[in-house]
Amino acid sequence: MLDSGQHLGKSFSHQVNAIIFIVLSNRKGMMDTNEYYFLKSFLKPKSLSKVLSMRDWTSYLGRDAELALIKYEKEGVLQSANTQEVVTATYSAPKLKNISQNLNLPTSGTKPVLVRRILEAAPNYFNGNSLEHDFLVCSCEGAKQIEAKEQIIKNEMFAAIELSVNQAQNRNFEDAFEPVRKHQLSLPFPSGLGVDWSNFGGSREVFIINNILDDWPLILSEIHPDLKPIVRQGAISMFLWGLKLGDELRKKLASNGTHLDPDGVCRMMLFFAQNKFRIFDAKLKSQELGMPYIMKTMRFEGDFCSACEKHRVGDYSLSEVPEIPLADCRCKGGCTISLSEALDINKITTT
Repeated sequence: MLDSGQHLGKSFSHQVNAIIFIVLSNRKGMMDTNEYYFLKSFLKPKSLSKVLSMRDWTSYLGRDAELALIKYEKEGVLQSANTQEVVTATYSAPKLKNISQNLNLPTSGTKPVLVRRILEAAPNYFNGNSLEHDFLVCSCEGAKQIEAKEQIIKNEMFAAIELSVNQAQNRNFEDAFEPVRKHQLSLPFPSGLGVDWSNFGGSREVFIINNILDDWPLILSEIHPDLKPIVRQGAISMFLWGLKLGDELRKKLASNGTHLDPDGVCRMMLFFAQNKFRIFDAKLKSQELGMPYIMKTMRFEGDFCSACEKHRVGDYSLSEVPEIPLADCRCKGGCTISLSEALDINKITTT
Protein backbone atom coordinates (compact mmCIF):
# COMPACT_ATOMS: atom_id res chain seq x y z
CA MET A 1 0.00 0.00 0.00
CA LEU A 2 1.01 3.59 -0.44
CA ASP A 3 2.22 5.76 2.42
CA SER A 4 -0.54 8.24 3.26
CA GLY A 5 1.96 10.90 4.22
CA GLN A 6 4.08 10.91 1.09
CA HIS A 7 1.90 13.56 -0.56
CA LEU A 8 2.72 16.06 2.18
CA GLY A 9 5.71 18.29 1.59
CA LYS A 10 6.48 17.15 -1.95
CA SER A 11 9.21 19.13 -3.58
CA PHE A 12 8.32 21.43 -6.47
CA SER A 13 10.55 19.43 -8.80
CA HIS A 14 8.70 16.24 -7.87
CA GLN A 15 5.39 17.87 -8.82
CA VAL A 16 6.85 19.12 -12.10
CA ASN A 17 8.13 15.62 -12.91
CA ALA A 18 4.67 14.22 -12.26
CA ILE A 19 3.16 16.72 -14.70
CA ILE A 20 5.78 15.86 -17.34
CA PHE A 21 4.98 12.16 -16.86
CA ILE A 22 1.29 12.84 -17.46
CA VAL A 23 1.87 15.00 -20.55
CA LEU A 24 4.24 12.51 -22.16
CA SER A 25 1.98 9.59 -21.40
CA ASN A 26 -1.11 11.24 -22.84
CA ARG A 27 0.78 11.89 -26.06
CA LYS A 28 1.45 8.18 -26.45
CA GLY A 29 -2.05 7.04 -25.51
CA MET A 30 -2.18 6.53 -21.79
CA MET A 31 -2.84 3.01 -20.53
CA ASP A 32 -5.86 2.72 -18.27
CA THR A 33 -5.67 1.59 -14.65
CA ASN A 34 -6.57 -2.03 -15.43
CA GLU A 35 -3.91 -2.22 -18.14
CA TYR A 36 -1.41 -0.78 -15.67
CA TYR A 37 -1.97 -3.51 -13.08
CA PHE A 38 -1.91 -6.21 -15.76
CA LEU A 39 1.28 -4.99 -17.42
CA LYS A 40 2.95 -4.38 -14.05
CA SER A 41 2.99 -8.17 -13.69
CA PHE A 42 5.66 -8.21 -16.40
CA LEU A 43 8.10 -5.65 -14.97
CA LYS A 44 10.12 -8.74 -14.16
CA PRO A 45 10.13 -11.70 -16.56
CA LYS A 46 7.01 -13.79 -16.00
CA SER A 47 5.60 -16.92 -17.53
CA LEU A 48 2.62 -15.97 -19.67
CA SER A 49 0.70 -19.12 -18.76
CA LYS A 50 1.27 -18.56 -15.03
CA VAL A 51 0.17 -14.92 -15.17
CA LEU A 52 -2.97 -15.82 -17.10
CA SER A 53 -3.80 -18.53 -14.57
CA MET A 54 -3.61 -16.11 -11.62
CA ARG A 55 -7.04 -14.62 -12.31
CA ASP A 56 -9.61 -13.96 -15.02
CA TRP A 57 -7.67 -11.17 -16.71
CA THR A 58 -10.10 -11.13 -19.65
CA SER A 59 -12.91 -10.11 -17.31
CA TYR A 60 -10.67 -7.61 -15.51
CA LEU A 61 -9.44 -5.96 -18.72
CA GLY A 62 -12.82 -6.05 -20.41
CA ARG A 63 -11.34 -7.78 -23.47
CA ASP A 64 -9.53 -10.97 -24.40
CA ALA A 65 -6.29 -11.01 -22.39
CA GLU A 66 -4.30 -13.02 -24.94
CA LEU A 67 -5.29 -10.68 -27.76
CA ALA A 68 -4.35 -7.75 -25.53
CA LEU A 69 -0.90 -9.29 -25.03
CA ILE A 70 -0.41 -9.59 -28.78
CA LYS A 71 -1.31 -5.91 -29.07
CA TYR A 72 1.17 -4.93 -26.34
CA GLU A 73 3.93 -6.89 -28.09
CA LYS A 74 3.19 -5.21 -31.43
CA GLU A 75 3.29 -1.81 -29.73
CA GLY A 76 6.65 -2.64 -28.15
CA VAL A 77 5.35 -2.49 -24.58
CA LEU A 78 6.12 -6.18 -23.98
CA GLN A 79 8.79 -8.42 -25.45
CA SER A 80 9.97 -12.01 -25.17
CA ALA A 81 12.41 -12.51 -22.32
CA ASN A 82 15.91 -13.67 -23.24
CA THR A 83 17.59 -16.78 -21.84
CA GLN A 84 19.43 -14.84 -19.13
CA GLU A 85 16.15 -13.32 -17.90
CA VAL A 86 14.23 -16.60 -18.00
CA VAL A 87 16.91 -18.58 -16.16
CA THR A 88 17.24 -15.86 -13.52
CA ALA A 89 13.48 -15.90 -12.99
CA THR A 90 13.07 -19.69 -12.84
CA TYR A 91 16.19 -21.06 -11.14
CA SER A 92 16.86 -20.72 -7.42
CA ALA A 93 20.19 -19.42 -6.14
CA PRO A 94 21.19 -22.82 -4.61
CA LYS A 95 20.46 -24.55 -7.94
CA LEU A 96 22.55 -21.99 -9.85
CA LYS A 97 25.40 -22.42 -7.38
CA ASN A 98 25.31 -26.20 -7.87
CA ILE A 99 25.47 -25.71 -11.63
CA SER A 100 28.36 -23.27 -11.20
CA GLN A 101 30.20 -25.73 -9.01
CA ASN A 102 29.73 -28.52 -11.58
CA LEU A 103 31.18 -26.20 -14.24
CA ASN A 104 34.12 -25.25 -11.98
CA LEU A 105 32.88 -21.66 -11.80
CA PRO A 106 32.82 -19.32 -8.78
CA THR A 107 29.66 -19.65 -6.67
CA SER A 108 29.62 -16.11 -5.30
CA GLY A 109 27.36 -13.29 -6.44
CA THR A 110 23.70 -12.61 -7.11
CA LYS A 111 21.49 -14.76 -9.34
CA PRO A 112 22.04 -12.56 -12.44
CA VAL A 113 25.80 -12.77 -11.89
CA LEU A 114 25.68 -16.56 -11.52
CA VAL A 115 23.55 -16.92 -14.68
CA ARG A 116 25.82 -14.63 -16.68
CA ARG A 117 28.91 -16.68 -15.71
CA ILE A 118 27.20 -19.96 -16.62
CA LEU A 119 26.06 -18.67 -20.03
CA GLU A 120 29.50 -17.24 -20.78
CA ALA A 121 31.15 -20.58 -19.96
CA ALA A 122 28.46 -22.80 -21.51
CA PRO A 123 26.13 -20.80 -23.81
CA ASN A 124 23.97 -23.83 -24.60
CA TYR A 125 23.80 -25.24 -21.08
CA PHE A 126 20.09 -24.55 -20.57
CA ASN A 127 18.90 -25.48 -24.06
CA GLY A 128 18.00 -29.04 -23.12
CA ASN A 129 16.71 -28.34 -19.62
CA SER A 130 12.98 -27.90 -20.38
CA LEU A 131 13.32 -24.15 -20.09
CA GLU A 132 9.97 -22.43 -20.39
CA HIS A 133 9.72 -20.31 -23.54
CA ASP A 134 6.54 -18.30 -22.87
CA PHE A 135 8.23 -15.66 -20.72
CA LEU A 136 7.43 -12.01 -21.39
CA VAL A 137 8.95 -8.89 -19.90
CA CYS A 138 8.26 -5.18 -20.22
CA SER A 139 10.44 -3.33 -22.68
CA CYS A 140 12.19 -0.11 -21.64
CA GLU A 141 9.37 1.81 -23.31
CA GLY A 142 6.78 -0.30 -21.49
CA ALA A 143 8.49 0.30 -18.15
CA LYS A 144 8.44 4.06 -18.80
CA GLN A 145 4.72 3.98 -19.55
CA ILE A 146 4.06 1.97 -16.39
CA GLU A 147 6.12 4.44 -14.36
CA ALA A 148 4.13 7.33 -15.82
CA LYS A 149 0.81 5.69 -15.01
CA GLU A 150 2.01 4.76 -11.53
CA GLN A 151 2.76 8.41 -10.77
CA ILE A 152 -0.75 9.37 -11.83
CA ILE A 153 -2.29 6.59 -9.71
CA LYS A 154 -0.22 7.67 -6.69
CA ASN A 155 -1.31 11.28 -7.06
CA GLU A 156 -4.95 10.23 -7.38
CA MET A 157 -4.64 7.95 -4.38
CA PHE A 158 -3.00 10.60 -2.19
CA ALA A 159 -5.91 12.92 -2.96
CA ALA A 160 -8.44 10.13 -2.30
CA ILE A 161 -6.84 9.27 1.06
CA GLU A 162 -6.86 12.87 2.22
CA LEU A 163 -10.48 13.33 1.10
CA SER A 164 -11.80 10.15 2.70
CA VAL A 165 -10.02 10.63 6.04
CA ASN A 166 -11.22 14.24 6.27
CA GLN A 167 -14.78 13.21 5.44
CA ALA A 168 -14.66 10.44 8.04
CA GLN A 169 -13.48 12.89 10.69
CA ASN A 170 -16.49 15.06 9.80
CA ARG A 171 -18.75 11.96 9.87
CA ASN A 172 -19.67 12.33 6.21
CA PHE A 173 -19.51 8.58 5.92
CA GLU A 174 -20.63 7.95 2.36
CA ASP A 175 -18.06 10.45 1.07
CA ALA A 176 -15.46 8.75 3.26
CA PHE A 177 -16.18 5.22 2.06
CA GLU A 178 -16.71 5.80 -1.67
CA PRO A 179 -13.01 6.49 -2.50
CA VAL A 180 -12.00 3.33 -0.62
CA ARG A 181 -14.54 1.20 -2.51
CA LYS A 182 -13.48 2.68 -5.83
CA HIS A 183 -9.80 2.03 -5.15
CA GLN A 184 -10.22 -1.56 -3.93
CA LEU A 185 -12.54 -2.50 -6.78
CA SER A 186 -9.99 -1.17 -9.29
CA LEU A 187 -7.35 -3.63 -8.05
CA PRO A 188 -6.85 -7.03 -9.67
CA PHE A 189 -6.32 -8.50 -6.20
CA PRO A 190 -8.17 -6.42 -3.58
CA SER A 191 -6.75 -6.47 -0.06
CA GLY A 192 -8.60 -7.85 2.94
CA LEU A 193 -9.42 -11.55 2.71
CA GLY A 194 -13.16 -12.04 2.37
CA VAL A 195 -14.03 -8.33 2.43
CA ASP A 196 -17.00 -7.40 0.22
CA TRP A 197 -15.60 -4.09 -1.00
CA SER A 198 -18.68 -3.29 -3.07
CA ASN A 199 -20.62 -2.99 0.21
CA PHE A 200 -17.85 -1.50 2.35
CA GLY A 201 -19.22 1.29 4.50
CA GLY A 202 -22.01 -0.42 6.42
CA SER A 203 -22.96 -0.31 10.09
CA ARG A 204 -19.72 -1.99 11.18
CA GLU A 205 -17.51 0.60 9.52
CA VAL A 206 -19.63 3.49 10.79
CA PHE A 207 -19.56 2.09 14.35
CA ILE A 208 -15.76 1.74 14.31
CA ILE A 209 -15.11 5.26 13.02
CA ASN A 210 -17.59 6.75 15.49
CA ASN A 211 -15.83 4.87 18.26
CA ILE A 212 -12.45 6.17 17.14
CA LEU A 213 -13.83 9.71 17.22
CA ASP A 214 -15.80 9.44 20.48
CA ASP A 215 -13.97 7.02 22.80
CA TRP A 216 -10.44 6.56 24.08
CA PRO A 217 -8.52 3.46 25.24
CA LEU A 218 -6.90 3.26 28.66
CA ILE A 219 -3.64 2.03 27.14
CA LEU A 220 -3.26 5.51 25.62
CA SER A 221 -4.23 7.43 28.76
CA GLU A 222 -0.79 9.07 28.93
CA ILE A 223 -1.17 10.70 25.50
CA HIS A 224 -1.21 14.50 25.65
CA PRO A 225 -4.70 15.86 24.82
CA ASP A 226 -3.28 17.92 21.93
CA LEU A 227 -2.17 14.70 20.22
CA LYS A 228 -5.50 12.91 20.43
CA PRO A 229 -6.91 14.33 17.14
CA ILE A 230 -3.73 13.20 15.37
CA VAL A 231 -4.05 9.69 16.81
CA ARG A 232 -7.67 9.54 15.71
CA GLN A 233 -6.70 10.71 12.22
CA GLY A 234 -3.98 8.07 11.96
CA ALA A 235 -6.29 5.30 13.20
CA ILE A 236 -8.97 6.24 10.65
CA SER A 237 -6.39 6.24 7.86
CA MET A 238 -5.18 2.78 8.92
CA PHE A 239 -8.75 1.48 9.05
CA LEU A 240 -9.84 2.81 5.67
CA TRP A 241 -6.65 2.30 3.72
CA GLY A 242 -4.57 -0.26 5.63
CA LEU A 243 -1.58 2.06 5.66
CA LYS A 244 1.26 2.89 7.93
CA LEU A 245 1.43 6.50 9.03
CA GLY A 246 2.87 9.14 6.74
CA ASP A 247 6.03 10.97 7.71
CA GLU A 248 4.22 14.07 8.94
CA LEU A 249 1.93 12.21 11.35
CA ARG A 250 4.83 10.06 12.49
CA LYS A 251 6.88 13.14 13.38
CA LYS A 252 4.00 14.68 15.31
CA LEU A 253 3.56 11.50 17.36
CA ALA A 254 7.25 10.74 17.83
CA SER A 255 7.17 11.91 21.48
CA ASN A 256 3.78 10.65 22.58
CA GLY A 257 4.30 9.77 26.26
CA THR A 258 3.79 6.03 25.83
CA HIS A 259 6.11 3.06 25.26
CA LEU A 260 4.72 2.74 21.71
CA ASP A 261 5.99 4.14 18.44
CA PRO A 262 3.63 6.38 16.40
CA ASP A 263 2.26 3.52 14.29
CA GLY A 264 1.72 1.44 17.42
CA VAL A 265 -0.23 4.25 19.09
CA CYS A 266 -2.66 4.59 16.17
CA ARG A 267 -2.89 0.83 15.79
CA MET A 268 -3.98 0.49 19.46
CA MET A 269 -6.63 3.17 18.89
CA LEU A 270 -7.99 1.21 15.93
CA PHE A 271 -7.67 -2.12 17.76
CA PHE A 272 -9.70 -0.69 20.64
CA ALA A 273 -12.52 0.49 18.34
CA GLN A 274 -12.63 -2.81 16.43
CA ASN A 275 -12.90 -4.80 19.65
CA LYS A 276 -15.66 -2.50 20.89
CA PHE A 277 -17.59 -3.45 17.77
CA ARG A 278 -16.96 -7.17 18.32
CA ILE A 279 -18.49 -6.95 21.79
CA PHE A 280 -21.41 -4.85 20.52
CA ASP A 281 -22.04 -7.30 17.68
CA ALA A 282 -21.97 -10.31 20.03
CA LYS A 283 -24.50 -8.62 22.35
CA LEU A 284 -26.74 -7.87 19.37
CA LYS A 285 -26.61 -11.46 18.16
CA SER A 286 -27.30 -12.76 21.65
CA GLN A 287 -30.43 -10.59 21.88
CA GLU A 288 -31.68 -11.32 18.36
CA LEU A 289 -31.04 -15.06 18.44
CA GLY A 290 -31.76 -15.64 22.11
CA MET A 291 -28.44 -17.48 22.40
CA PRO A 292 -25.79 -17.01 25.10
CA TYR A 293 -22.56 -15.60 23.74
CA ILE A 294 -19.19 -15.12 25.39
CA MET A 295 -15.97 -13.44 24.29
CA LYS A 296 -12.71 -15.33 24.07
CA THR A 297 -9.24 -13.84 24.44
CA MET A 298 -6.32 -15.59 22.84
CA ARG A 299 -2.70 -15.02 21.92
CA PHE A 300 -0.17 -17.65 20.94
CA GLU A 301 2.83 -16.05 19.30
CA GLY A 302 5.78 -14.04 20.65
CA ASP A 303 6.83 -12.87 24.08
CA PHE A 304 4.24 -11.60 26.54
CA CYS A 305 4.30 -8.82 29.05
CA SER A 306 2.93 -9.78 32.46
CA ALA A 307 -0.49 -8.24 31.70
CA CYS A 308 -0.92 -10.16 28.46
CA GLU A 309 0.24 -13.38 30.12
CA LYS A 310 -2.75 -13.19 32.49
CA HIS A 311 -5.25 -12.84 29.64
CA ARG A 312 -3.51 -14.95 27.01
CA VAL A 313 -6.39 -17.45 26.95
CA GLY A 314 -9.73 -16.81 28.62
CA ASP A 315 -13.53 -16.85 28.40
CA TYR A 316 -15.58 -13.83 29.52
CA SER A 317 -19.25 -12.99 29.76
CA LEU A 318 -20.30 -10.10 27.55
CA SER A 319 -20.60 -7.83 30.58
CA GLU A 320 -17.16 -8.68 31.97
CA VAL A 321 -14.87 -8.53 28.94
CA PRO A 322 -11.62 -6.72 29.80
CA GLU A 323 -10.79 -3.73 27.66
CA ILE A 324 -8.62 -4.88 24.76
CA PRO A 325 -5.94 -3.61 24.19
CA LEU A 326 -5.14 -4.16 27.84
CA ALA A 327 -4.61 -0.93 29.74
CA ASP A 328 -1.41 -2.12 31.42
CA CYS A 329 0.07 -3.93 28.40
CA ARG A 330 3.74 -3.14 27.92
CA CYS A 331 4.49 -5.34 24.92
CA LYS A 332 6.91 -3.51 22.65
CA GLY A 333 4.65 -3.38 19.60
CA GLY A 334 1.42 -3.02 21.53
CA CYS A 335 -1.18 -5.46 22.78
CA THR A 336 -1.94 -8.34 20.40
CA ILE A 337 -4.49 -10.23 22.48
CA SER A 338 -7.24 -11.26 20.06
CA LEU A 339 -10.91 -11.07 20.92
CA SER A 340 -13.57 -13.24 19.31
CA GLU A 341 -17.15 -14.25 19.98
CA ALA A 342 -18.35 -17.78 20.70
CA LEU A 343 -21.48 -19.50 21.94
CA ASP A 344 -21.42 -20.27 25.65
CA ILE A 345 -21.65 -24.05 25.45
CA ASN A 346 -22.09 -24.34 29.22
CA LYS A 347 -25.37 -22.39 29.06
CA ILE A 348 -26.84 -24.08 26.01
CA THR A 349 -29.41 -26.67 27.04
CA THR A 350 -30.88 -29.35 24.83
CA THR A 351 -34.45 -30.38 24.95
